[in-house]
Amino acid sequence: SLEEIKRLKPKRVVLHDLFNGHSINPHEDGHLISSLRNLQQKRDSLKKELQNVYKEICGLSVQFPDIEFLVSESNHDIFLYRYIDDKKFVEDPENLLISVRMLDEMLEDKKPTLQIGLELFGEIPSNFKFAREDEEYRVRGVELAYHGHRGLNGSRGTSASFDRFNLRMITGHEHTPKLYANGMVVGTLTHLKLPYTRGASSWMHCNGILYSDGKYGLMPFIT
Repeated sequence: SLEEIKRLKPKRVVLHDLFNGHSINPHEDGHLISSLRNLQQKRDSLKKELQNVYKEICGLSVQFPDIEFLVSESNHDIFLYRYIDDKKFVEDPENLLISVRMLDEMLEDKKPTLQIGLELFGEIPSNFKFAREDEEYRVRGVELAYHGHRGLNGSRGTSASFDRFNLRMITGHEHTPKLYANGMVVGTLTHLKLPYTRGASSWMHCNGILYSDGKYGLMPFIT
């Protein structure tokens, strides 16, 4: 994907699921095997995970200083909000202190939770923008900030439901590349085989591109 950025030289790049949330994943809460694996792989520290994400955005900023990066608030980012809001950190000494440091600014409700966490390690690069979950960010009439995990009237987000929107969107939640009447869904850049993706899968490594005339297309690739 970095090679594509170098080759295409886009004006902006949209990032979905930048933060994985493996250190505080609510779907693994209370599961012994998953917790032990996280401990063995040293993936149980929220501080280290946020620090790694901060290093990543700083690296991208230095490598591509003329590109505007937009971080869509994704369902994995919401893991972090839920973790703190549900007071899970109270019984989690590993992640208690950093969670407490985030509380004051979370109460102000002015920034995405992930941005608040990353700012504990330094300033956010000037060419990075973090969009809140319901924030609009449109280019050539196409909505780019919507991750796609929420659908119509509180339902689960799917490309089938988005097809009924009177708005063109490019989303990333489903990890399965799709083109539909009012937009498209990009794929994923993560590993295709994860602990929660057993069985047949339609996931694919695939980026999307929005052209200057408002047209868009999928860019699948084999790794």
